[in-house]
Amino acid sequence: MKRVLLLSSEPPVKPKVMYLLSRNREEIGLQSHATTYTHLAIALDAENKSSEIFVDDRPFDMSGVYFRAWANYAAMSSALAVLLKNKKVPFTNSDVGTSGSDSKSYDYCKLFNHIRLPHTIIAYPEWLIINAAMLENRFQYPYILKASDGRQGYDNYLIKCKAELTKSLKGYKKNALFIVQEFIPNSFDYRIIIVGGKAMQAYTRTRDPKSSSHVNNASQGASKTVVNLTDIPKLCRLAEKAAKTLKREICGVDIIVSSESKKAYLVEVNSSPSLPYDTTVRLIQSYLTSTLK
Repeated sequence: MKRVLLLSSEPPVKPKVMYLLSRNREEIGLQSHATTYTHLAIALDAENKSSEIFVDDRPFDMSGVYFRAWANYAAMSSALAVLLKNKKVPFTNSDVGTSGSDSKSYDYCKLFNHIRLPHTIIAYPEWLIINAAMLENRFQYPYILKASDGRQGYDNYLIKCKAELTKSLKGYKKNALFIVQEFIPNSFDYRIIIVGGKAMQAYTRTRDPKSSSHVNNASQGASKTVVNLTDIPKLCRLAEKAAKTLKREICGVDIIVSSESKKAYLVEVNSSPSLPYDTTVRLIQSYLTSTLK
């Protein structure tokens, strides 16, 4: 029997609607399961190019999905739509897959089949707190907790125990989407600037070793050092591939190289990277001029 997932904001799909959908399920071979967006989670394993969709604490296989009243949960809905397309699972309404694309959750679901990412779980605060034990089984402490729409290193936490998870999520709205990722040991990261789909500039961002922070954002006090592109050809190709996959001609790609395994992991593709004003004008003007010829 085929299973259709019915998604809605709070409150869930009304009992009358569920009754009408399930009344003749034996005859039509259709089983309906209703839940809310806050009960969903997405797990991504880029190493094995695999993904799981959770309803509550269990993986859920489905033959179709109906997105209802999803506007306040666009970041999760658009990310889920990307996975459904990959799995060739039909869903309604199909405009969900073209909305809410400027979020980390959407980006990771587009990228994990193509580029190495840290192990990732995408979920809302309620799910993360209820399933804290699952996180402990999947991630070693410490792990990263960050908001899907976070910017400049804010709303980004290094979680060292269950109590810190609960404390960090306290005060956020129920529809504030979060991302949990394995912590990649490092003392700096790379920011590679893409213009016209090509790597045009790169620099390292190194946090103060005396700081208690784990983020390398310049807005959080990290220092920047320009890097010659010819010294990091593999990272440049990785950044260009990420930008191409997301169809972002102008962006900043953040990459961490593990200080232990030496593997490179994509952290973020920023559609509005922070750059010195004169550099931004020069690079973008040159690109726009070439596209208008």
